[in-house]
Amino acid sequence: MRRSRVWSVGVAGILMAGAAAAFVPPVQQHVATVLDQAGMVGMRKPATVVAFASPAKLKRHFAAMGYDLDAVREDNMPVPRVFLSKVPDGLDAVTQTRERKAVFLRLMLPLVLKANERVLRQRAQLLVFDAKLAAGRDLNSDQQRRLDAIAAEYKTDPDRLDLLLRRVDAVPPSLALAQAAIESGWGTSRFVREGNAAFGQWTTAKHKGIVPKDRVPGMTHKIRSFDHLGDSVRSYIHNLNTHRAYAGLRDLRTSMRAEGKRLAGGNLLPAMISYSEKKGAYIDLLRSVIRTNRLAPLDGARLSDRNPRIGSDV
Repeated sequence: MRRSRVWSVGVAGILMAGAAAAFVPPVQQHVATVLDQAGMVGMRKPATVVAFASPAKLKRHFAAMGYDLDAVREDNMPVPRVFLSKVPDGLDAVTQTRERKAVFLRLMLPLVLKANERVLRQRAQLLVFDAKLAAGRDLNSDQQRRLDAIAAEYKTDPDRLDLLLRRVDAVPPSLALAQAAIESGWGTSRFVREGNAAFGQWTTAKHKGIVPKDRVPGMTHKIRSFDHLGDSVRSYIHNLNTHRAYAGLRDLRTSMRAEGKRLAGGNLLPAMISYSEKKGAYIDLLRSVIRTNRLAPLDGARLSDRNPRIGSDV
């Protein structure tokens, strides 16, 4: 039987985007109640993945849907489930900086929330498993297979649910959006246009990628490329959740959970020191992007429970 360590000292909270709202069981809560609540965390409707021919068409589509970031920030408007497969051609030709940024943030936010939604669904399952084990009950065969699969994905021993729960958690949208903006030049870089690489992740021969034009002779790295923009987001979140360089981020996030705080990107910035060779200057840049573009309120954003209707003008 796989024993749990984390339930005896308190369970980390979970916030699900969409209808499955809050799942924060106290230590004293009966395991049956936890299992009942976890049933709220259901499968979502199929994703709508689209590509728009131009920023202007995408902007019109967002306007027709009433998708406005100020409404998300101030009125808690749900974010529509529109998941773009790529950045629209011509975003670099949009001369108005404010307009270009608004388009980029609106197309990236649903992708970040969707990737987090998957991670939080996995986390909810782990909390159920943890509660069951803490109550002295064995996992059934399906649950054990699911636990083993999640542990393998996050490169952790399935016996160590405490360590696994530190890894299987969301990345605040403000942090993800700020890094995507910096690393992709607000959606205009060659890497994001040619390879859907929104976060500038390095790779070598293991994955396909794009060779930087200014790569130093003797270096072998590439910027990893992806089939879809959403794949880039999922890879970025998985990198932060598993790579040893970001153990500090996971520690800070775990502390925020233990204190019952909402995950906030600004509080995790010190742990991003290894993401760029610029070190402290990169942290300052992240902080500036979050502040000047009012990204912090987007940490409370949630996806709509409904799939939108997509018109033919794409």
